[in-house]
Amino acid sequence: MKRAARRLGQRLPRRVVVSAATATIVAGGAAVLAGGVAVHGDTGPQTFAQAASGDSAKDAWKVPATAVDAKDQSTWTLPLQRYQLRGNDTNTLLEQAAEKTSAAACMKSFGLAYPFHIPASWQELATARSGGPKNSMDGRYGIHDAKTVDAYGYSWPKGVESEKQNLGDEDAAVAALSDTAKTVLHGWQDADSGEALANAPRAAGGRAIPARGCIGRAQEQIRQYTGGTDTHEDAVNELERRAWDETRTDPRVLAVFAKWSAGMKSQGFDYKDPWAANNDPRWAGSGATSKEGIATARADLKYRDEYRVNEVMHEVETERQNRLIAQNPKVIADAKAYVDRVMSATDTALGG
Repeated sequence: MKRAARRLGQRLPRRVVVSAATATIVAGGAAVLAGGVAVHGDTGPQTFAQAASGDSAKDAWKVPATAVDAKDQSTWTLPLQRYQLRGNDTNTLLEQAAEKTSAAACMKSFGLAYPFHIPASWQELATARSGGPKNSMDGRYGIHDAKTVDAYGYSWPKGVESEKQNLGDEDAAVAALSDTAKTVLHGWQDADSGEALANAPRAAGGRAIPARGCIGRAQEQIRQYTGGTDTHEDAVNELERRAWDETRTDPRVLAVFAKWSAGMKSQGFDYKDPWAANNDPRWAGSGATSKEGIATARADLKYRDEYRVNEVMHEVETERQNRLIAQNPKVIADAKAYVDRVMSATDTALGG
């Protein structure tokens, strides 16, 4: 029985290898939310998280505003973020909490307990992880924090990713359920093929079990995911990939890479660009915190700062994303409509 596709929640990588799918932002004056999420102009799909309310349940999910700090890359943002669910840290965390809340309510309707911890507030979500990057922007352009570099080189602190219950214990929590409860949780349909599982009950306690279980029903209710490959964000994510590819080959970025490379070479480190240093296979495992690894990272950061490498990449990527947003109005309109629907359902599930 294949269950992996239905697990709620996701781990944050210990070491960031920059890819096209790790960003977020918007140009102009920003109202920035916790987790590095910014919204410009109208606040769009995240207004529910900050709206004033006398409802304590809704108040618990308010996302406090915070300012962009030029020295803290985790507070930087990108234009396409407002049109993304999974590319937007705040939206992702809130939506996943809503799925868990909805799945738990479904289990309760069968007289069964949901086996995983259910977060009760934004504050809990925002402080649940320790160690690793703060969010998807923290390592997007590479190293940037001197204290982290001095201690860990190209690595990150080894923290604990927890939600009151270590994710590694989730399989044990499911294993402790009765067979009926497992079916109510995961459903009687195969996660990949959609075929009915042999001997799986279709009802419990006089109630029909959802085909994809309470987890599947929650996914459908909150983000309209009905199984298989989720294509809702393919088009907007493709714009993000294009902007990222264009950024990496932009003459302005290549110019600062060349200056950075020359500076590194003067210190005895021969790398074509910052990514070659960041992804040096010698830094795998404990190599990142070796004497050589930390020395390389310190030199890397020195020339990043001197030539504004990360800042230039961010400025260029912001420009590229804004251009693609202007050139693809239908993709953006569809993406915004999807995020609005998902975050409205999220708001409802979290007590809005």
